[in-house]
This record gives sequence, C-alpha cells and structure tokens, in this order.
Amino acid sequence: MIKKSAIKKVFMLASVCLMLFFVGRAGETAEKPPFSLLLISSFYGGSYQGLTGLDRYIFNYAQFLKSKGLPVVVVVSESVAIKQSLEQVGVPCFSWKFQDKKSAVKVRAFKQFIKNIIVQHAVTHVHCNMQQELHGVHAVIKQHKLPLFYTHHYQYSFPIDKYCYLSGVCVVDKFLVDKLAKKASVPVVFTPPFFDDVALRQRQHMPQKSVNPDNNDAPVITMVGNMYHDLKAKNYPLLIDAVDKLVHKYKQPCRVLIVGDGPTRKHIEQLVQQKRLTKQISFLGLRSDVPAILAQSDIVVLTSKHEGFGMVLAEANMLGRPVIGPRGTGVEGVIVDGLNGLLFDNGSVDDFCKKCLMLLNNPVERLAMGLRAKTYADQHFSNEYIFAQMKSLYAI
Repeated sequence: MIKKSAIKKVFMLASVCLMLFFVGRAGETAEKPPFSLLLISSFYGGSYQGLTGLDRYIFNYAQFLKSKGLPVVVVVSESVAIKQSLEQVGVPCFSWKFQDKKSAVKVRAFKQFIKNIIVQHAVTHVHCNMQQELHGVHAVIKQHKLPLFYTHHYQYSFPIDKYCYLSGVCVVDKFLVDKLAKKASVPVVFTPPFFDDVALRQRQHMPQKSVNPDNNDAPVITMVGNMYHDLKAKNYPLLIDAVDKLVHKYKQPCRVLIVGDGPTRKHIEQLVQQKRLTKQISFLGLRSDVPAILAQSDIVVLTSKHEGFGMVLAEANMLGRPVIGPRGTGVEGVIVDGLNGLLFDNGSVDDFCKKCLMLLNNPVERLAMGLRAKTYADQHFSNEYIFAQMKSLYAI
C-alpha cells in the first residue's frame, strides 16, 4: 500500500513541474521590447567639415530607419558636419570628444553618457562603425546585456578573433567575408552602404539641367571624393595625369567635374594648372546635388588607391551611368567588369586612359552599359535589400 507521504511528495513534484512548464511557456511567448538602434561613429576628419563616405553611410542608414518608423539615435565625434545633417532630418544625434586623450575620469564620463542614451531611448541594439570604439562601448552595454554589432568600412582585414563579444560583423568589402568568417563565431555579412534613395528617385524624374560649365557637347567624366591629407586615398594625381594624356596625347574631347573638398584641394588645383587643364577640369567643391551631377555625367570614375566600397559608383549605377574603378579595392564589390562598369589596374594611368577611351569612343556601348548598370544596382544595392540583411543580422 502506498504511503500518504509518498503520494504527497509525488503531488508536490508534479505541481512544481507544471508551474515551471507554464513559466517557461510565458517566457517563450513574452514579446521582445521594440527595436531601437544606437549608431556610434567616432570618425573625426579634423577641421574638414564635409560629409565623408563613412558619414554618408551613417546618415543614410539613420534616415532610412526613420523613414521606416524605427527608432534610431546617433553618437558622433564633436565638431563634425554630420551632426547638423542628422538633426535637420529629425534624427536624435549626440556628440562626444572621442579625439581627446583618455583618462579615468573621461572613461567614467563616457560610460555614463552612453548609459543615459540607452535608458532614455530604450536602446535594444548597438552598432559601432570604428574599431577603436568597440572595447569602450562594450564595457558599458554589457551591463544592459545588449547585442553589439560592428561595420568594418575598410578593405584591409580586421582581427575579429579579438572581439569575441560581438554579435555580428558587417563588411563593405565583400572579399573579406570568407576570410573573417573562418575566424569568427558570429555572422559576418557583406552589406553595401545605404543610399539616399529619396534623392536618387527624385533625380530620375526631374528634367536634366546641364552641369557642363561650357555647355558644349564634350562627354562629361565625373569624380566625387574628398581631398584628404593622404593624396593616395582618392589618388587625384592619377586622374589628372590621365586627363592630360586623354587631352594632349589622344586628342580626346572631354569635360571633367571634380566634386569634393579638403585640405589638399589647392595642391590638386595647382597640378591641374601645371598640366594646362583648367579648361577641361572644373572643381565644383562640396555639393548638395550630387545625384543631379551624376545623372548628367557620361561616366563616373574613382581613381582611389584604397577604397572600402565606392558608394558613389553604386549611386551612379542606380542612375544608369557606367563607372570605372580600380582593381584590388572594395570597388570590385560594385563593378562587375564589362557589365555595369570597367576595372582598371590600380595605379596605372595608361590602363585608366584605355578604359576611359573604350567608353568615350563608343557611345552605343556606353548607353547599353548604363542600362545594365541600372538593373544590376536595383537588384544588389537597394536599401530594402540591404535592410533585409541587417534585420537578419539583428534577429528582429
């Protein structure tokens, strides 16, 4: 005969198991807190006040999230142009003196600064855009158990094994994906930069207005890029040497528009004067109508020695323009050689000239390549396509 005490124990055990079952079920069905992203970028370009490629990446991403009704807040380095740009479109943006030397007091102040933003904006995910931010940001958010993500904006590798606390990594150079994935225990994905798709769509439906200073029939070659202290970054000297050959050796009519600014602009302008190219090359400075300029160009080029992606080339493709860019850089993630553009041997003036002449002397193929470029860009670079990858990475 079973003792009453044994029956009582079995009943109590069953009750506990049942309670744990329902608690577990309640945990499974509990809704996740609404998604809210904190974007952080400590990039600082010194006294230069133009939007860099990384700034545009963050601006376009934040603006896209806002258009989707998804909360986003941004932290940038103090005294950079992007803060005002974000505020103008209604994205909350804070600044911090990342460039200052660290001290125990400043580290504590930074932790409190980030903590306040997380609490006030109910942040659920944090995304950094500079490697040097990661350890400091992780030291703060680990208390809140928030996932931390990182976008690597460069073509050189990243010591991913030293950042085991990351929940996912994005790269803008697609050739780094396999290399990093071998060392990573988290997802590594290729994500092209977000674009100002509103401006691009508007440009497609607006009547063209000539940006050619002399308003002649010469084909227009456009290059967009900031003029950093490192001349090799965008390698404007190569562009100027190439235009010198096109004009003076090959007698090729062309107009070249340079959009951008920076500390080496005077030096680059002097190179143009020395080569007697002031009638062919025009400096447009910083412009807010870059899509309009791209749309009225015959070819869009980048001569960069180093490039993480080459956002302007993808934008040009979206507007139906063929592009030319250097091999051995992240540009190869944009250009399928012969389909939507042409690749030239990095650093080679002669090969760059050859690729320019292929398009300048063949307007039929130039137009056909532009049409293929538009189709390719719509399929591979649209914001909706990129965000689908981001949602999968964030697990939202």
